[in-house]
Amino acid sequence: MYKSKRSRIKSEKTNYGGQYLIFFLRGEGKMSKFKKAIVNVLVFCLLIAAAGSFAEAAASYRNTKEAAREAVWNVITSGKGSSATVAVMDGGKIVYSEGFGAAERKTGKSVDRSTRFNIGSTSKMFVATAILLLADDGKVSLDEPVVKYIPEFEMKDQRYRDITVRMLFNHSSGLPGSTFLFGYEPEGDPHKEFLQRMKGSNLKHDPGAVGIYCNDGFTLAEMIVERVSGEKFIDFLRERVFRPLGMKDTDTSIGETGGNISHFYDPETGKKYPPEVILVHAAGGLLSTAEDLCRFADSFCPGGKKILSQSSVEEILKSQPTPFSAGMRGPVIMDSFGWDYSSLPAYEANGMRVYSKGGGTGAYSTGLQVIPEKRLVVAASISGRMNGEAVTRAMLNALMKDKGLPVPSERKKEKPADPKIIPADLAAFEGIYANGGSFVRIRFDKERKKMDIIRLMPEGDKVPAGDGGPVLISFVYNGGSFSSFEKDLRGYFIKNGNMPCFIK
Repeated sequence: MYKSKRSRIKSEKTNYGGQYLIFFLRGEGKMSKFKKAIVNVLVFCLLIAAAGSFAEAAASYRNTKEAAREAVWNVITSGKGSSATVAVMDGGKIVYSEGFGAAERKTGKSVDRSTRFNIGSTSKMFVATAILLLADDGKVSLDEPVVKYIPEFEMKDQRYRDITVRMLFNHSSGLPGSTFLFGYEPEGDPHKEFLQRMKGSNLKHDPGAVGIYCNDGFTLAEMIVERVSGEKFIDFLRERVFRPLGMKDTDTSIGETGGNISHFYDPETGKKYPPEVILVHAAGGLLSTAEDLCRFADSFCPGGKKILSQSSVEEILKSQPTPFSAGMRGPVIMDSFGWDYSSLPAYEANGMRVYSKGGGTGAYSTGLQVIPEKRLVVAASISGRMNGEAVTRAMLNALMKDKGLPVPSERKKEKPADPKIIPADLAAFEGIYANGGSFVRIRFDKERKKMDIIRLMPEGDKVPAGDGGPVLISFVYNGGSFSSFEKDLRGYFIKNGNMPCFIK
């Protein structure tokens, strides 16, 4: 480095991508043209070196691999799962894929990159794609009533005539919930049983009013695909989705398809279960590999292999809000076309939308996450009952780090709130609430300045009465919402028409 009486060059070092860059600051005097040229060359060379270090980090995906291995082995060693498979796609290429644990303990066969797992509700994204393919063909309109395509579909509640195809995918149809057929033999006719059950059923709410998780809507969508296309649902997927995208290891559930599968072992006894059969294919009855799931999700990314028209890709990626969601605070789930969510504030603040779809069966768990504009996809399937997103979120954040993208900071657990008096106008929200098949009573304790959620035991088909059993969670009121420091939860009340709801 050059220095003269009239010119002084200060240098500062900073760690950038594993390399030290030297920032040259203008001195008090003047540098000659030759000296300036030398400085500029040095800075340019160092910037090139730093860029190279980022490229090297991205090429190795070191953080991604470490995060995946740590997350998966935490699942396996904690007894929540016995085996797993993960995959990462960047720019349309599988850049990392790995299997963990034994697919079959007796033979010692390990999980590999083509080992199949049941993917549960991640299957919903395939029927969403199938319906949009039929829309591209001009055979289905999303805002037409379902009865146009399935005339024999009827319910005791006459509002069923107002259910549209679109409502099946943002969970706003109002259908009762889940008509699942789990087992170990492919027996029964799920469509026939579903239609028979619906004839005596009522809706939970007005069609389109609110999104409440509903498997039945996707079974109805599966029936529409078959009726309109004239093919079996799985045959339609094989021809229009799996084959074009090169998904060689995706099909119906493990107990139906077999092949290179990962068996489920009871975490307590080590007992091997028979291969699981799930006959409602669209709602949760497909199997796949982590690599195939990446290939599928990449079709929604710019530059990915397209099977849908551009307008249908935009449809599957755009928000599908309900009137109820407009009054909710924070991120809204089930506000998308099949996805669990299509936006998280922490990522959207950095200009990125994360799409996610999880899946769980009696024996398997799956997570799929994609950032379309960056063409990044991560997928994981586990033999075990847990939340697959716990693995894929760790993988996605590490992948973003490897790519030099801003990673949201971990949310810190809030300090215990100072209890405030519960406002009198909230008294109307006390009462009995339902969530799926369970009931709870919400009760305000003015002396303790707390709100208690109490479990109630069902009484046959009747809504339970009385104060019920133990307190499940206690919340304190502060700042317009209720919080539980112990459970790290926050919630608030909102009305859906005349129906009160507690959101947490």
